[in-house]
Amino acid sequence: MLRRSIVFACVLSGGVICNAASFDYQVAQAHEIKPHRRIIPMAGIRPNQDIQIHLKLTVSPLGDVVGAEAKGDTPGMALWPQVQNEIRQWKFVPFEEGRKAVKAEVEEYVDLVQPERLPTKHIAHPELRPDSQVAITLERSQCYGRCPNYKVTVSADRVLFEGQLFVVAVGAYTDVVVPDKVRMLAKRFLTADFYSMEDSYQAQVTDMSAYTLSLTIDGHSKKIIDYVGASVGMPAVIKDLEDEVDALAGTNRWIDGDEGLVQVLRDNHFNFQSPAATAILKEATRRGKSVTVRQLLEAGVPPLLPTVPSANPRPAK
Repeated sequence: MLRRSIVFACVLSGGVICNAASFDYQVAQAHEIKPHRRIIPMAGIRPNQDIQIHLKLTVSPLGDVVGAEAKGDTPGMALWPQVQNEIRQWKFVPFEEGRKAVKAEVEEYVDLVQPERLPTKHIAHPELRPDSQVAITLERSQCYGRCPNYKVTVSADRVLFEGQLFVVAVGAYTDVVVPDKVRMLAKRFLTADFYSMEDSYQAQVTDMSAYTLSLTIDGHSKKIIDYVGASVGMPAVIKDLEDEVDALAGTNRWIDGDEGLVQVLRDNHFNFQSPAATAILKEATRRGKSVTVRQLLEAGVPPLLPTVPSANPRPAK
């Protein structure tokens, strides 16, 4: 887990001094409890208008927001009074120091975007029967950076993960899935009127990752491209569905090396003596996934050799 170890002093009303651990936004994200909107549509914001408010939140040991400071440009700060009440209602899984819940300062942000472009015409979706053949696919492309590049498909009988770049486990892997959960997720798509949505929501920006979400029921398919779609009115439910696909498939195991990766590698008859295994160990180590690193070593992956600094001999005189 990425985490900051610094501790800062805070002054409460009445002059009481306290200490609070500080965590960056990636750690904060892992502690968020839904509903937790980081993207908030607001009237008056134009398509492709980029308004972001940076937040410094004080979170109690119970996970409640007890303080919120905002920073941003003039348009963002002008809109802060309209969103601060929602921010103060956010909840977090308590942050811990030494297995004890502590008061914390966390970095967060919200993006203010144009209102959602909801469907204006309803398109009838296919019937979802108990015996329907269902496939749900999410693909996240490469960006100008280290965005995870992968494709995951969830069907009634399995999960298929295909990792390309900037994931812990590159390659194709499968896992089992509960068929009823797949049908429940497909029903969520239908309830959201997925088949009536526009085919593409693409912002006028570059170097970002494109997300492609598709649903097929008995041969009837619908695909949506999300390229920073929220900034051009993409309904928020589409991002919710993207996240739910990841959650059902358990993609964080392959992407980030979360707990459970080694077991699914075993289930795939993975060769823990292979170069691919060494690459997974290196990436899990780089990301600080200590449990996964330990399990990989126990599974037989050769330990990494210590890095030896290159020699720099003195030039000859």
